[in-house]
Amino acid sequence: MERRRCACALALARGLPLVAVQLLWLNLVTNGIQDVALAFGTFHLALAQGRTLDEARNATLLLMVLFENVQAFNSRSETLSVFRHSTLRNRLLLFGTVAAQLIHVAAMFTPGVQGVLSVQPVSPLLWLQLPGLALVLLAAMEAHKALLRRR
Repeated sequence: MERRRCACALALARGLPLVAVQLLWLNLVTNGIQDVALAFGTFHLALAQGRTLDEARNATLLLMVLFENVQAFNSRSETLSVFRHSTLRNRLLLFGTVAAQLIHVAAMFTPGVQGVLSVQPVSPLLWLQLPGLALVLLAAMEAHKALLRRR
């Protein structure tokens, strides 16, 4: 929601509601702490599969981006299934999520950005595995929502 406000503020030329350090802080206290366990698990799994340190880091970062993008759609309702919402109902969310994913993928292939972020393209096998892992979050949230609806 904060990202949406920033985009709207920029579009309306009203100034940024949050400065860069505040956005970093927001990500740390709302997502960073919760993502640490998932990141340590993904990272160690990649190393156990024989991936290099850089490959393990890159896979972990890509998975976290995928998790966040899946969660953006999960978060539209605490009880209603993500499949009951029209994806086109909130085009700003759809566009923003697709754009965020494409920006990350572009960063993995852009030489100057690759160095700054220490990212690189992932193997075709990881492209099959990581979205599948990200969809586990979708399944878990759907199960949770189903339990809430039964109450």
